Amino acid sequence: MRSTYRILLVPSLILLLSGLSPLTARGEVLTIRSVEQSALHTLIEEPTNTGAKIKANLILLVGGNGVLKLNKHGKFTKKHNNFLTRTRRLFHSKGYLTALIDAPLAKHNEKGLKGFRTKGWHAKDLAKIARSLKARNKRPVIIIGTSRGTISAANLAARDKSKLIDGVILSSSLLVGPANKSLSGVAVTKIHVPVFIAHHQQDGCNKTPFTAAKQLANKLQTAGINTVFQSFTGGQNKSKPCKGRSYHGFYGIENTVIKAMTTWIGQQVRSK
Repeated sequence: MRSTYRILLVPSLILLLSGLSPLTARGEVLTIRSVEQSALHTLIEEPTNTGAKIKANLILLVGGNGVLKLNKHGKFTKKHNNFLTRTRRLFHSKGYLTALIDAPLAKHNEKGLKGFRTKGWHAKDLAKIARSLKARNKRPVIIIGTSRGTISAANLAARDKSKLIDGVILSSSLLVGPANKSLSGVAVTKIHVPVFIAHHQQDGCNKTPFTAAKQLANKLQTAGINTVFQSFTGGQNKSKPCKGRSYHGFYGIENTVIKAMTTWIGQQVRSK
């Protein structure tokens, strides 16, 4: 099932669906049936420059409970300050398609995906979307998770026997907590694609300590996985430590972080 919506391209007047940034993409909503037998909406946005070939497809997985409250018309019914919802226009401006994935409708509650991100059915849902993107334009698929979204991203990458994923980015990785609610519950050494880990040195969230992120990178490298670790400094703290408008969400240094990510993605795409 696929719903589409039309956008009038007047960049100086129109805001992103989140209401935060000028629009740089046209979009549509892809709706699939989750393994849990519930509709799952994904906001797919392509760069507005139709003359340029899409470099890669980027699956974006937000943190928190994973609930975006995205409706079938491509609109959010609540405001989001998550790093990936705020910055996806920067990916569009560099020639990348983004697929921002909501939680299945059956999980649209306060708990959301918490406790479920390590599950096999969740990885199967994400794999369906990755397969759809590859069929759409034959371009590589990179999965990007931030905070709790890194659990989902790594879970898919570790279970990806069909080789749908070409790379994974883990930003502000969630490394502290019980196995079903952190990366400790994911078999990360089974990841077979290159990994880029981005982390702020002053990340104050107790679930995402900087030292643990460095240990994760060392663990992957020791396992023979092509892993790049990049730390960041600067920015601002304008929210609680684990929220998006903080060091945890790279608030104030978004351009720097996205540039580092897309430089790495470009290297993976050229190697294909």
